[in-house]
Amino acid sequence: MRQELIMLRTLYKFTYTFKIKKNLWIQPLKICSIMTESNSENNVKFLKSESSILQLINTSGLKQLSKFIEASHAKTIISIRKENGLYKSLNDLSLSTKINNDILAKFYQSISNCEISTRTWSKYMTPDEIIMPATTLAIHVGPSAINWTVVNSDFKILDWDSRVWQNGTSKITTYDTINLIASITQQLPVCNCYVMEEIKMITNKSSNLLTQKQISTGIASCLKLITNQGTNNSPKNRLYLLKSFASARYFHLMIGSEAISANYIMKKILSDTDVNNEILQRVNVDEKLKRKYNEMFTDEKEQIGWSLLKALTFMCIIDTYNKYV
Repeated sequence: MRQELIMLRTLYKFTYTFKIKKNLWIQPLKICSIMTESNSENNVKFLKSESSILQLINTSGLKQLSKFIEASHAKTIISIRKENGLYKSLNDLSLSTKINNDILAKFYQSISNCEISTRTWSKYMTPDEIIMPATTLAIHVGPSAINWTVVNSDFKILDWDSRVWQNGTSKITTYDTINLIASITQQLPVCNCYVMEEIKMITNKSSNLLTQKQISTGIASCLKLITNQGTNNSPKNRLYLLKSFASARYFHLMIGSEAISANYIMKKILSDTDVNNEILQRVNVDEKLKRKYNEMFTDEKEQIGWSLLKALTFMCIIDTYNKYV
């Protein structure tokens, strides 16, 4: 009898101990399950952008990462990266850092949003991000004149001018084109950067468009040569190319595949009344340049307008793009 009681007591203790251990393990297992499930959701949600997210995380310092996540978490991410090497996956990052999955989800989303914004602006311009130049000179090769506008970093127009290259009567030869390009390039004011826009060749258009493209390419080549001959202390790559129709798209002047007149925007810029447009509100034109513009012929005004819009498009893209870098 005594032996049976001892056995029952031993069995009870063993069972009770097992229950305690079982109960103790239930909560951690639940937490682990929830964390794993949440982590898996993040992995699936950001699967497409995982490589670009990891690239930023594995190559960025504290200042860059702190734009997307709290500095304390950024320090943790960098510290573990230095100790264990680059993160191989988002799951690896989650398990290594033990950062809350909701925080990581917001972190990944912020990086993804930045990637989208970067890709959006890169549609309009090449090459990559730059700082806002002190002075920008934009050139527009129109159907009858070559036009340029100089704008400073405060969006103040410093000058604009044009030179007629096609009078509609005489035929321009290759020799004429070469001389014109050389002459125009020498006349252009010296600025911190030069902006041009690609000319998209459209079928069933006159040969005049081909000549415009040749002139534009020639001027761009000369400017690139000049900027490359600068001193070692001078900034590199000071010639920037907007994608074709970038300025028209930026100012919503496209109907189908055609750009409409820039006159509508120019009237708003030159108007003394307030305009309900943040970009145009920043543009400053003095009275002397307004008079110079008003004395131009209608075609000349239109083409000058496009050179200004190219400059503004470039500057607005830089201004906005750099907020995400």
